[in-house]
Amino acid sequence: MREIETKIVDFDEEDVERSLNKNAEFVSENLQRRWVFDLRGEGRHDFDKFIRVRTNGDKTTIAYKFREGKGVDNTEELEVNVDNFDTTAEIFTRLIDKRYYQENKRKTYRYGKVEITIDYWPKIPPVIEIEGNSEGEIEQAIAELKIKGRNLGNMSWEKVYASYGLDIHSFKILKF
Repeated sequence: MREIETKIVDFDEEDVERSLNKNAEFVSENLQRRWVFDLRGEGRHDFDKFIRVRTNGDKTTIAYKFREGKGVDNTEELEVNVDNFDTTAEIFTRLIDKRYYQENKRKTYRYGKVEITIDYWPKIPPVIEIEGNSEGEIEQAIAELKIKGRNLGNMSWEKVYASYGLDIHSFKILKF
């Protein structure tokens, strides 16, 4: 299964929220907690390959992700719901040594078939993620909602942090 999404940074948060509140359906606001288990070999940073266990307090998932490049549709993703965040994370903790705990706050909106989130991560400015069924849907939502900013494509969080001069993996625990 392909994940089709893009990230946008350097945007006017008030303008974007005003447009979303006027034109999109507000879905939720929550704290996300996650464990990321890095599946790359030592020193490999030319792609992303990891397992993520994430919860927003209502829903907990395990996802396998493999991302090469930053194209909008370059990420293979398999995801399944589970019922216990802590126990699921503990299973992977016993299997995979390279792991990181991360938190972010997320506001989620629905605009037609597109999901738009504003993500707040520690130590960096907010980031918009827009996910849809096609690149065209995503581009159309950006245009119709007049979202202006720097479109990064489907860039990993590792590379987003690097664009701010930070190494996300230098933080074994990243929370507010």
